[in-house]
Formats: sequence, C-alpha cells, structure tokens
Amino acid sequence: MPLPETSLADFCRHLDALGVVRGDRLVIHSRLLSFGVMAGGPPAIAQALRRAVGDEGTLVVPCYTFDASLPYDPRTRPGEATGALSEHIRRLPGAVRSLCPIHNHAAIGPAAGLLRQADPGCSLGPGSDFAILGRNGFKLLLLGCGFTEGCTYLHHMEAMAEIPYRSWIDLERQVIDESGSLQSRRVRYFARAGAALTTDFEPARQALAAAGLLTSAPCVLGQSHTCRLEDLDRVALDLLGHDPYALVTRP
Repeated sequence: MPLPETSLADFCRHLDALGVVRGDRLVIHSRLLSFGVMAGGPPAIAQALRRAVGDEGTLVVPCYTFDASLPYDPRTRPGEATGALSEHIRRLPGAVRSLCPIHNHAAIGPAAGLLRQADPGCSLGPGSDFAILGRNGFKLLLLGCGFTEGCTYLHHMEAMAEIPYRSWIDLERQVIDESGSLQSRRVRYFARAGAALTTDFEPARQALAAAGLLTSAPCVLGQSHTCRLEDLDRVALDLLGHDPYALVTRP
C-alpha cells in the first residue's frame, strides 16, 4: 500500500495550525514518516520552516552523539538517530553546533550563537544546551512525533528535579577542538540508576493540554505538538514535585 502524500502547501498549513509565526525560536524534534511522502524531502521541509519563522526566527535541532568509541568533532560528526531533518539543518551553511559531545544541537538563525553559551561539560541540567534554550524564549515543536518519542527536554527536567531513579555520573569523551587536536573532556550525565522503569512523558502532554498551553495538529500518519519551553518547565517541575515518578511507568 503506497504511503499517503503531504504537499508543501499542506505542510505550511500544518505549521499555521500549530501557531508557528515569524520570529519564533523553535527546538524541533521530527518524525518525517508521519507526513508520508513529501516532494522535496528534508530540504523542502527546512525551507518551509525557515520561511515560517522568517529571517528573525531561529531553528534548533538535536544532533545527539552517544557512541563513545568515536571522537566528537562538531564540524563533521553526524547525529545518531536524530532524523534526516536534523542532519540537513546541521549541514546548512552558517549553522552553529554546540560543543557537548553527548547532547548537542545545531541551529540556524540569528539566535544560533546562544548554543555556544552552554557548558560543553554538561549534557543535561544546569549549564546544558537545554538550560540555555529554556531561558531564551524557545518553543518546542514535535513535528509528527509524540512527547515520549521526541521530548528529550523532559530528561533535562528530570535532571533539574533530581529525580530518584537517576544519578549524576562523569563520562570521559574524546573531542576534536577547533585546531583539530584530539582532547579528552569530562561530561556530567544524569544516568538511569538501574531501576526497571519505562519513560512515559504522556502526563506532561496531558497537563499542558489541560492548562491550555499546548497546540496540537494532525498530520497524515500522526500528530504534531508545540508549546513554550518555559511552560513545559513549570508543568514538568510541578508534576515531579508532586510525584518524582510522574514521567515513568513501573513494571
């Protein structure tokens, strides 16, 4: 059975329905398969997103690199399982990439340089990319994916709340600096502490929706969502304050 199609015009209407406007700063996690077949693929989608936010808007995408067997070179190393849209934006002329060798992001637009304010030794929690994005007016755009699948930001909120089923550890990573030299870097990581738990971010989505802080719109094979990161901060910390296990399910 052939995949359904999404036209570029349909995609632009989808962004309108999600409330994407000129000047937006967007952190985008994507599952493009949810749109079926779209002529032009990731380049056309990226172009539509850039038109939607205008010259004054900024797009940020995840380019996470977890494989410790390879050095992290922010100029050349692809992200791992972060999708074709992220890889396309990472390679655009003028894109800026953050320096953390685990949870790093690429950005295009006038606010892209904010990523370089993050501490490269922090993958989550205070000082991380996520903390910088959260306090600088960014919105989260889950493009064709749900919260449990795409909202890595909530792992950052787990770190901010210091939930009991994770703990801080230091990881050694090899990085290639701007001079091309191989260096060792210690990175602070909030690791799962062995509990038999499964991530479930659906309560955060439900709480945002109940408070009128979430905009959602259907696509041909799924749904997209958008919210302000500062709203997600408040909702997640409230949930975790009442129940530290609010974002996981137990066996």
